[in-house]
Amino acid sequence: MINLLVLGLTGCTGSKNIQDLTYIVAIGLDYDETKDEYTAYVQGLNFANVAKQEGSRSTDPIPTFVGSAKGKTLNMAVSNLYRVSRPPLFFGHTKTLVLSGNLLQYKFKEVLEDVGRNRSLRPSLELFVTDVGMEDIFSTKGLFDYPPVYTVLLTEEKSEGIQNDIDSTSLMHFLREYYEPMGTAMIPKINIDRHSWHADEEIPSLYLDSYSVFQGETLKGEISADDSMTVDWLRNKKNTLDYALYDEGNILSTFKLSADKPKVKYDKTFRSFR
Repeated sequence: MINLLVLGLTGCTGSKNIQDLTYIVAIGLDYDETKDEYTAYVQGLNFANVAKQEGSRSTDPIPTFVGSAKGKTLNMAVSNLYRVSRPPLFFGHTKTLVLSGNLLQYKFKEVLEDVGRNRSLRPSLELFVTDVGMEDIFSTKGLFDYPPVYTVLLTEEKSEGIQNDIDSTSLMHFLREYYEPMGTAMIPKINIDRHSWHADEEIPSLYLDSYSVFQGETLKGEISADDSMTVDWLRNKKNTLDYALYDEGNILSTFKLSADKPKVKYDKTFRSFR
């Protein structure tokens, strides 16, 4: 049986100075079906990554630390990471769990059960899935060389009020929908944009571009980015959708569609939504 109880070991390390711990803010889990092997990734921030100086911010770039280790079980993979980590790892401030598409396909139920039972991981964890390399996701910083705590991977602010953005989900909310017989559970997919921002070189930026959808505890597929935003709007998320009106290929006008509580009426005669 897979277990992550080793994560809880850091909870009893006793009192330590803030600079004497490696703060793990994000965990990534991957699975290689050909080798039957797991890889555990962690994103570690030191105190300089988290703290703000009053009225100023250091202009020196602060590195982001990404650790990884492999094992036949997740427990073994994380244990292998503990052996080579000093200052010791601290999971008390972990905010995000990222699962690979491969793990979603082959080992999702087993891992989900163990994560759900693990007392070291908060049910308020933000949950994401990705098909991009986990190290690339964890290494991406915010704009202007801000640390990763300012990216969609770790930011606490919800996307309510942010136009045309896909919403995040917590582990607790996902599990509630996942185990509901008639429920539809969705995990946002995180990706990297490498084309929109430039300085002396391309500036990668994290964004959410679709949902992985589950029904009856089974992965059913994905909802595209455009459809995902529409789904969020229909689920009473306070958002606005930008639409363009065309006539024979020529744009006539644009408008914003917004409502706090949209209503959907189904016309049986014409079998269409309006």
